[in-house]
Amino acid sequence: MNTLHRVGAATAAHPWRTLAAWLLALIALGAASAVAGGDLQEDWNVPGTRAQAGVDTIRDHFPEAGGATAQVVLHSDGPLDPGVVGEVGDRLAAADHVAGVTPRLSDDGDTALLDVRYAVEVTHPDLMGVTAPLTAAAEPAEAAGYEVELGGELPSTASELDGRGELIGIGVALLLLVLAFGSVVAAGLPIATALGGLIAGSSGVMLLAAVLDVSPTAPTVATMVGLGVGIDYALLIVTRHVARLRAGDTPRQAAAHATGTAGRAVLGAGLTVLVSLMGLRLANLPTFSAFGFATALAVVGVMAAALTLVPALCALAGHRLLPRRVRRTRPVGTDGSGQAERSDDTEPFDDTERSDDTGREPLAGRWARVVSRRPVAWGALALVVLVALGAPALGMRTWPQDGGSDPQGSTTRAAYDLISAEFGEGANGPITLVADLDELTPAEVEALHAEVDALPQVAASSPAVTSPDGAIAIWDVQPTTAPIDEETSRFLDDLRADVLPAGVEATGYTPILGTSPTCSPTGSGSSWASSSRCRWSC
Repeated sequence: MNTLHRVGAATAAHPWRTLAAWLLALIALGAASAVAGGDLQEDWNVPGTRAQAGVDTIRDHFPEAGGATAQVVLHSDGPLDPGVVGEVGDRLAAADHVAGVTPRLSDDGDTALLDVRYAVEVTHPDLMGVTAPLTAAAEPAEAAGYEVELGGELPSTASELDGRGELIGIGVALLLLVLAFGSVVAAGLPIATALGGLIAGSSGVMLLAAVLDVSPTAPTVATMVGLGVGIDYALLIVTRHVARLRAGDTPRQAAAHATGTAGRAVLGAGLTVLVSLMGLRLANLPTFSAFGFATALAVVGVMAAALTLVPALCALAGHRLLPRRVRRTRPVGTDGSGQAERSDDTEPFDDTERSDDTGREPLAGRWARVVSRRPVAWGALALVVLVALGAPALGMRTWPQDGGSDPQGSTTRAAYDLISAEFGEGANGPITLVADLDELTPAEVEALHAEVDALPQVAASSPAVTSPDGAIAIWDVQPTTAPIDEETSRFLDDLRADVLPAGVEATGYTPILGTSPTCSPTGSGSSWASSSRCRWSC
């Protein structure tokens, strides 16, 4: 008899004690997270990269230039009123944490791009996901009938996961489980168990936030993963438990046996998921590490619930886990053949596959027999299907992203399209060059500025600006292609390899995006570069 069998037998023998222990544990965890838990906070720095080094240099020498950025786009069918544009710019400059506003007018005068620079990072609690000050500042333009769109770094953080997908997923899962089990009780038990484990995991995430910067979206991701694995883990045990009930075991015997057998699969699968989540630390990104830890806590919670709550609830549910038609034809207390049930809760049983109460082998069993007769052929077919499904991934470009990847109808997508049409696609993600004046003379900086500006991949560049302490010079370079375009990535590589001398680094929105081939934390490509896309005027 293995340890898991004993755990299942103990919890099934004392279900109310198990439920009481879980309730007390959840209350204790909730109280601890309320008292000692931290606040959710993003950390989007990319330590150890050249682009991040450039951002850090800017922050050291331009204290008000290394913060968050936003873009406010004003558009009209005719020329814009300079007075309205100026009023919007003044209102933006008066907003909290704003270090400066740089206006830019399109050649035909019908579009204005207002680049807003903040003195704090985009992950600051006052900024993260908050666009109301931008909208309020643009009210004069809306009153004048102008189209107002918000783009760039800060507005992209307002696109948060709202949880509706998880609720829909729970509903669909419940429906499928009812159809599979033929019993509402049996269908609801895996979901209820997964939710119990998630509550414990969520409290753990808040405690984790006291020692690490945990993204506000991490609990949502942890919930999605936890629901998926939690329902699966509970389903494994409930399925084995129902099979043992059909075979004539008592509820306690069935719960112990199911935990001792299917519980091993739960334990192995859960540990595999935990190892995979810990692998996120290899990305060397603080936010990814926090995502891994937060999701791991959710997985641990649902694993514990599956191995302890499931057998307890199965024992309480008794034969109600069987479909009603089966309960009507099987006298309670017998194995269906008139023989009395066995009462030894600790006796191990074999795993022999049994037919259902109609005498027919279950569909899953029949399918397994068909496949097992020709394993090589079916394995080859499965491989072909998997390769066909996975082949498109070879040509898939998921990173970097930009506002052009946002859905149609969103303000960030509309702003991206307007900027691309009026100022060029590269205006959505300029590259910032940072020159160390201890390495280069002002004349060399001027010559480099002219050389870069003359490159065919450069649409425009801003004048070089020297920091107040005279330590560095910085200027923006606007590529001819969009941040997501492969040509932009190649241009950046060639720029670093063939043009930029020692003491000059490329940073900003596009280089930060190209640092890692991973997805942005919020699902929007333009939200990754915390405090990195900056504009400077003369």
